[in-house]
Amino acid sequence: WAKQHHCLLLGPRSFGLIRPGTDLNLSIQTQLPKKGKVALVSQSRTLTTAILDWAVDANVGFSAVLDLGDEADVDLATVLDFLAVDKQSDSIVLYLHSHPTSKQFASALYAAAAAKPIIVLKAGGADQSKEMRAREEVFSALVRRTGAIRVRYLMQLYAAVKILSLQRRLKGSRIAMLSNGDGIAQLAVDIMRYGSTVHTATLEPQTVDALAEIALANDQLGNPIVRYAPWTTEFVEHVISALAKDRQVDGILVLLAPDPYADVAAITDSLIQLSKKVYKPLITCLVGEDSMRGLRQRLEQAGMAALRTPDAAMDALNTLASYHYSQQLAQQIIPAYPLGRPAN
Repeated sequence: WAKQHHCLLLGPRSFGLIRPGTDLNLSIQTQLPKKGKVALVSQSRTLTTAILDWAVDANVGFSAVLDLGDEADVDLATVLDFLAVDKQSDSIVLYLHSHPTSKQFASALYAAAAAKPIIVLKAGGADQSKEMRAREEVFSALVRRTGAIRVRYLMQLYAAVKILSLQRRLKGSRIAMLSNGDGIAQLAVDIMRYGSTVHTATLEPQTVDALAEIALANDQLGNPIVRYAPWTTEFVEHVISALAKDRQVDGILVLLAPDPYADVAAITDSLIQLSKKVYKPLITCLVGEDSMRGLRQRLEQAGMAALRTPDAAMDALNTLASYHYSQQLAQQIIPAYPLGRPAN
């Protein structure tokens, strides 16, 4: 039928295609996902349905959802070429289980990554043969060289999708943290010590002076900034406004655990208002479930990234910082190599 009507065949075993911005649903999914700016391209029907189901709860939207299946006609390179210039998509998330290492794929990935962030989750590492490990290394090198970001776990992909839906992107790796306890702050700092792209920012003297104006006796004014006493909206607004003006700070992470003595709901509303004024990425991590789940949903509905654990928050920040860093690497020129010597 496709040949007779000069159409490209998607699949077989494809989930289908969804274009929420135009209410186009050519898939097995009965409900259209929310409209957004993230394009999801997958080689697994089950992963696609799982991500869409999670996105409903996380209030995350998509510009396009496409499952390639077994790639009869429509291949990954063709899709990337389209998404690279797609005005509805400002970031791309890929789930792969094969090793697409053709020149067409490499060229398409390089062009798309130069235009917008690309996050790649690739499975299929069960085969530990020498040949498969070599192919994994080649694929990882290809992803790095093109400026895309490879993640290893599904939770990292979820965090990446959340963070890519933000309007403001991290343009550096220096993070300022604000916490209502030392425990969750130290967890975030510990994660930074193990292969993390981001690191704690050194605050400018004028920022420390601004924080000292409202400091209590037992407040920690370093980075992380910790206040053990119950937070107020005035305190949150003062600290975040000061950090936003600091030239040594590229992004702000707010770590908040349940506190029966503080009006956490009012603080959440204050964070939403601040996110509209602050020009730097403002990431929140509301640790807990019973009393914090509804507040995270409120933040997500307002367009903010609300993570559940410090490690998820650090994964999200690493995604933004790694993209900025990878783009700098991708612009470097490979040194000259003697033509008479066989290539390695």
